[in-house]
Amino acid sequence: MTVLYVSLFLSMLLGGFQLFSLSTYGFGLNDALLCLFYLIVAKRMIWDGEPLRYTANLPLMGLLGLLPAILLSGITPVIEGDGMTQFAKTSAHFFYAWLFAVIAAGRQEKPAAVSAVMRAFVIIGGLVTAYGIYQVVARALDLPFAWVELNNVSLSLRKSVEGDAATQQLALNFQNFYRATSIFSEPSVLAAFTTYFMVFLGIPYLQNSRMFVPSAAANWLFFLLYIGALFLTFSLTGVLGVVIMCGMVFLLERGKRVGKIIYGAVVVVLCLSVIDVLVAPITKVSILELFGKRIIGIIEYGSNPYGEHTSGESFVSRSESIALSADVWEYYPVNGVGLGRFASSLPARRADVWFSISTYSTVLAETGTIGFLTLIFFLGSMFAMTLYWYRRRHLFSEELSRLLGVLPYLFGLFLFLNFTGNGFVGSAFWQWIGLVFIVANAARRESGLPFAEVYLVRTPLRDIAGRALGMAPVRLHDEHMS
Repeated sequence: MTVLYVSLFLSMLLGGFQLFSLSTYGFGLNDALLCLFYLIVAKRMIWDGEPLRYTANLPLMGLLGLLPAILLSGITPVIEGDGMTQFAKTSAHFFYAWLFAVIAAGRQEKPAAVSAVMRAFVIIGGLVTAYGIYQVVARALDLPFAWVELNNVSLSLRKSVEGDAATQQLALNFQNFYRATSIFSEPSVLAAFTTYFMVFLGIPYLQNSRMFVPSAAANWLFFLLYIGALFLTFSLTGVLGVVIMCGMVFLLERGKRVGKIIYGAVVVVLCLSVIDVLVAPITKVSILELFGKRIIGIIEYGSNPYGEHTSGESFVSRSESIALSADVWEYYPVNGVGLGRFASSLPARRADVWFSISTYSTVLAETGTIGFLTLIFFLGSMFAMTLYWYRRRHLFSEELSRLLGVLPYLFGLFLFLNFTGNGFVGSAFWQWIGLVFIVANAARRESGLPFAEVYLVRTPLRDIAGRALGMAPVRLHDEHMS
């Protein structure tokens, strides 16, 4: 399964591309691999009779509790007699994506499989960020491969536009500086993935753990590429992601890695200064100055929302989106407007907005107080679980200890990125959740904690077929059924 896990997580990077479309949904490589995962698990559970193994814990309770919260949100479209089709479609897709986390919570995978995923992200991240850096120069000088043609029809819903414009990369320009996007639809997506790359690269280094890539020269090259690409996205999401990661290092490592942090900070400052000097003559603008103006504009926005700010400032649109979600919630405070029905609410129709830009505000508006509190309980207990195993990582094997050291940083970044992005019904959201469950299960297994086995069938289909052919005995699992 290691190859499948690596392929599945790497395919997240190809979200702008589809294999084919199902109405307005682009079926991509990640979907194909996710379906393959489900088929393999179904074969193992039905044909081979393998169980899923669970332990009773708060994160699992929260995960399962989300399903009834989603169903309760369906009361609103039933009462209003409108939007039931949209609710059913979105709920079906939610279940399709959410099921991965449910299965992963019961899988017993080797830590090496997760290490392979993180190693692949570090390596492929180098290629993705290198291309993003090249794009900035290529767009300024009109060189080949400056832009990528996307084809996922789902982008038309995300951008609220139709036609060719929906699949074009979004990169606002300042003079000749077009923000880096690499293979993604917009700079903030590149910035988000780059912060994940940096977690997998930087945290083992800070904790004196074995690096996922053994070559020191390669790791330094990756680090410089990540920093350069993050800078050239001109993304506030990326900057805040790095700040949050550094803040967590100070809190969790208790000052033990201050020397390495200061050393890294000096390298970052020098790197950014050199990039700015090299790029400015090409783009006709200083990106460091742009960042300064942007941050000042955001600070001033708090005191004067109607004043001038940086063109295309996402902070403003995100703030307005969250405020609009609160308006929707006021109309449907208990169980929400219904999953996937944000655009059907009166406030959204008045503002002509199709969706909310944040996972948390979306859940608040579409599933109400019930769904929102369930999500907060679930994510809070997940984060607490990562901290629990992080503090005990020295008790485990070297491989698992390294993963447990990364886990709270990975999940803390995940929590932040869902403030600036909306992935609640997307597959990537639940695949990251599933990865955390897999690592936690490995820790429970090495700790010798008991698991409850859950079988999908009483008798494996293989045994039934063998008995019919007179080739195999029947194995019953009555005592294991739940």
